[in-house]
Amino acid sequence: ITLGNDGLIPATCAGSHAVLLQSIGGGGGAVLTDATSITVGLNSGNTGNGGAITFTQTGDIIATGAGGNGLIAQSLGGGGGWVDGPNGNTFAGTAGGTGKGGAITLSLTGNVFASGAGATAIFAQSLGSLSGGDIGITTTGLVRGHAAGISLDGGIINKVKISGSVSALSGLAINSTSGNEEILNTGLVIGNIDLGSGGNTFWNLQGGTFVAFSTIDLTDP
Repeated sequence: ITLGNDGLIPATCAGSHAVLLQSIGGGGGAVLTDATSITVGLNSGNTGNGGAITFTQTGDIIATGAGGNGLIAQSLGGGGGWVDGPNGNTFAGTAGGTGKGGAITLSLTGNVFASGAGATAIFAQSLGSLSGGDIGITTTGLVRGHAAGISLDGGIINKVKISGSVSALSGLAINSTSGNEEILNTGLVIGNIDLGSGGNTFWNLQGGTFVAFSTIDLTDP
């Protein structure tokens, strides 16, 4: 997937995501629903690799509805996808079949704002039983979510370059899971960071300001 956009991308309804990008090998997709009772069943028999995702955005991305995320990018191997839920998403990930996730590159010039309950401004996920791909994010504007500012899942070598600001109403600015994260900040990061496992670094470079609330968790033991 290679996509570029110049201009505002708004989403105002509950559960309405401003941008949803998916490359899924082995079958899957997205279930967008306002159901209050959801059961997800996974099929690990699927096989296939997720492809590369490149998204370039000039202009603001704004989601204001409850559970409506700003930008979601998923490259998944072995099936899987996204399932909405009553309090944020119920499921996001691979179904467990054979395959690997692809590289994700997000270049964002403008603000990314997700103000609804449970919403994340930027969510990037690359997963598969045979590994994920590298995740790269560059932001120049204000990135602010409700649950989290930037959330990463999977990947291998994940690099986030911040020259604007990143924050969240919850106090969780940046979180990740199992990849090797390198965060380079020349802007403003306000809130906690939890970078999960892996070899992770946070560089507060010249001109950068970092204000943590209570937690700076660079790597899990």
